[in-house]
Amino acid sequence: MKKILGIIAVILLSPALVLAATPTILDTLPVTGTYFSNVTSTSFTYTVPAGGQNKLEIVYIVANRGDAVISATQNGVSMTCSGKFNVEVALQLGNRFNCYLAAPTSGTLAISYTSSNYGWVEPLTVKDAKQTTPIDDAQICGNAGTTSLGCNVTTTVGNDLLL
Repeated sequence: MKKILGIIAVILLSPALVLAATPTILDTLPVTGTYFSNVTSTSFTYTVPAGGQNKLEIVYIVANRGDAVISATQNGVSMTCSGKFNVEVALQLGNRFNCYLAAPTSGTLAISYTSSNYGWVEPLTVKDAKQTTPIDDAQICGNAGTTSLGCNVTTTVGNDLLL
């Protein structure tokens, strides 16, 4: 979960099986990301943590341009990327996207944009995640400068992981 000036990004991940273990983050927290500045692509090495089964890599991306179409690969394998998150926020500070890949392998994480962007990328891997259509819901919630945050999300299965 990334909190920026009172704004929370929410991604709900579905478990691998109903009544299965709750998806768990394998990376060491806090997750390390990388910043990019005025580029149409960025890449860096991402090592998928050892252990667990039903792994899912999730990449959280913030870009300054809302018209950017995001595409990503992990070790040469195409990831599924969303459009912008649903927004429930009075002051939007950048545009949020997410990409995911089931059964990822370590290597180069490469992200491309249709226009020059500034922002950051944060990858992480979870275990015990559903391998097809794993994102249950994704929202941006809150207001800049608030002391408390609320967010309405709708889940379709139990044991979701809130990021």
